[in-house]
Amino acid sequence: MNHVTKLAFSGGIRSLTSSLIWPYIGFGLYRYLGLSLVQVGQFYLTQLVISSIAYVIGGYLTDYLGRRLVMTLATSLSSLVLTLAFFLNTAGVVGMVLLQSGFSSIYAVANMASVGDMGGNFKQLVRSFSVIRVGINAGWAIGPAIGGVLLGEIGFKPLLLLGGVLSVVAIPFVYSLPDHKGRVKFFFPSRKFTLFLIPTLLTFTVMGQLGFPLVTYYSGLGIAVWQVGLLYAVNGGLIIFLQTWIGERISGNYRRWIAVGMTIYSLSYGVVFLVNDFWEALLDVVGITIAEMIVSPLSQSISTSLAEGEARGTYSGIYGLVTSMGRTLGSSMSAFLLTRGGEVAWPTVGGIGLASAILYLALI
Repeated sequence: MNHVTKLAFSGGIRSLTSSLIWPYIGFGLYRYLGLSLVQVGQFYLTQLVISSIAYVIGGYLTDYLGRRLVMTLATSLSSLVLTLAFFLNTAGVVGMVLLQSGFSSIYAVANMASVGDMGGNFKQLVRSFSVIRVGINAGWAIGPAIGGVLLGEIGFKPLLLLGGVLSVVAIPFVYSLPDHKGRVKFFFPSRKFTLFLIPTLLTFTVMGQLGFPLVTYYSGLGIAVWQVGLLYAVNGGLIIFLQTWIGERISGNYRRWIAVGMTIYSLSYGVVFLVNDFWEALLDVVGITIAEMIVSPLSQSISTSLAEGEARGTYSGIYGLVTSMGRTLGSSMSAFLLTRGGEVAWPTVGGIGLASAILYLALI
C-alpha cells in the first residue's frame, strides 16, 4: 500500500466517524441542546478562534515532531474528547466539540504536508489530492446518511459517543504512514502565497455552507433530517465515482479551472432559496458537488506548490488557518442571514463565490 493509498484509507475511516456528527453539530446544538441561532453563531465564531490557533500550532508541530506522530496524537485526542462529551452537560459538550475541532485542524495540517512530501509536478499533486478525496468521501458518503437516521433515533449526545469510539479504528492506520520532518522557522509567507489566500478565504466561506446552514434551511422547508443525510451521501458518492476522473482532466490553465469551479459554486448556492422539496435539493447538491470536485484538489495543490519545502508544515498551517476562517465565517454569517430569509442568505453566498472566481483570475 503506497503513501497516497494509506492517506486515502486513513482519511476514509476518519471521515466516516466525523461525518456521522459534523453536518449536524450546529443543528444538534440548536434543536437538541437548546441553543439559540445566535448562540450557534457564537459557537462557530469560537470554533474559528480555536481552529485558527490549532492550525498555526499544528503547522509548527508538523515540522518539529513529524507528520506521523502529529496525525496519531491528533486522532487519539479527537476520539477521547468526543467520548467524554457524552458524559457532560451542555457546556461540557460544547467545550469538547470545540476541542475536537482543534485536534482535527492539527491533523489536517499534517495530512496536507505529508502529501507535499511526496514531490512531483503540479499535475501529480492534483492527482494525489483527488485520490485522497475519494477515500475521504467514501466515508462521507456513508456517515451523514447514518448520522441523520441515528440523530433522530438516539439523539445528539449518543451520536457523539459513537463517533468518538469508532474513530479509534483509524489510529493504527495513521501510525503506519511514513514520517517526515521539516525545519521550524517563523516567517511571513511569500507574496504569491499571500495573494492566493485572499480568494481562498472567500472560497471556503462558500464551502462552509455544506453543513449547518443547509441542514437548518432544508429542515425548515420540511425536508427530514434523514433525507438531508441522503443528500450528503449523494455528495460523497459522486466524489467517489467522479473525483479521480475529473482530477485527471484538470490541466492547462489551473487558474481558469478554479475560477470555473467557483462560478459553478456561485450559481448552485445562489439558487438554494428556490428549492422547495427533496428532489430540487438533490439537483442543487449535484451542482455543488461538481464545483467541489474542481475547486478542492486545485486549492490544495496550489497551496502545496507555493509552499517552501523545508517549512511545508508551517505553510499548510497558514493555509488551514485561512480555510478554517472561511468555513467558520460562512456558517456564522449564514446563521445571521437565515434569520432574514433564504432569499437574502443564498444570493449573498452566491455573490461571495463569484467574487472569489474573479479574484483568482486577477491575483493568481
